[in-house]
Amino acid sequence: MIPRACLWSASERILLALWIGALWTVGLVVAPVLFAELDRHTAGTIAGILFRYLNFAGLCIGGFLLLRNRLSVARATAPAILLVLMLLSILINEFGFAPEIAALRGAGFAEGSEAAARFGRLHGAASVLYLINALFGVTLLAIWERQRRT
Repeated sequence: MIPRACLWSASERILLALWIGALWTVGLVVAPVLFAELDRHTAGTIAGILFRYLNFAGLCIGGFLLLRNRLSVARATAPAILLVLMLLSILINEFGFAPEIAALRGAGFAEGSEAAARFGRLHGAASVLYLINALFGVTLLAIWERQRRT
C-alpha cells in the first residue's frame, strides 16, 4: 500500500505541473493560434475566457498548495514566496488589468487613438506579468523536484 503522504505529494506535483503546463500551453500555443486563425475580436474574446478560467484554476491550485504545505511568506521559503508571487500576479491580471482591457475592447476604439494606446499598454503589461508568472511556475517546479530528490 502506498503511504498517504506519498499520494498527497504526488498529487500536489501533478496539480502544479498541470497548472504550469496550462499556463505555457495557453499563453504560447493556444492564444497565438487563435489570433492567427480567427478575427481579432473573436480571438480576443476566446483568449480572454481561457485566461479567466486559467486564472481561477491557478488561484484554487495555488491556494490549495499554500494551505496543504502550510507555506507562508513568514516562513520565507522559496516555494512559499514563489507561490504567493504567482497568486498576486494572477490577482493583478484578473482584477486589475483584465477588467480595463475588457472595457476598452467593449467600447471599441479607433487605431491610433488614446484608447488604442491605453489598450496596448495594458495588454503589454498583462502579457509581461503572465510571462513572469509562467517563469515563476517553472522555477517552482524545479525547486520542488530538487527538494524531493534530496
